[in-house]
Amino acid sequence: MMHAYFDILYKDRFEEVFKGTWIYEHPTNQRGEYLVLSFNFSRLDPAPGKLENSFLQNVKLVSSDFVRKYSEYLNEVERYRDQIDRSDSAADILSLLLQCCKASQRKLFVLIDEYDNFANTILASVGPGVLN
Repeated sequence: MMHAYFDILYKDRFEEVFKGTWIYEHPTNQRGEYLVLSFNFSRLDPAPGKLENSFLQNVKLVSSDFVRKYSEYLNEVERYRDQIDRSDSAADILSLLLQCCKASQRKLFVLIDEYDNFANTILASVGPGVLN
């Protein structure tokens, strides 16, 4: 629901999605104002030796889809997509997305779901010291 509420792509569907709800009767000025980057980390492979690459591939896939999905709202889409595809760092990819949104004068809203999925596996298999 948060995704649909804040996503610029749902701006014209506000009534269809939210009619009959409290938020429909009390909307904020932030509804439909953001490009939404939504991560679901339930798909990560938490196995030792695979997590880092799995995380990077997930960030790459979601980021590439983000750029494609919002291409009409972003400048220099092909340049950013190419840089994302060539990157081997999740942090660099996220920085590229921030730069892209800033250059396009667009606000970014980030949703992260199931982050505990792989974190719990790490803690259970190797202990809390690995996260220090």
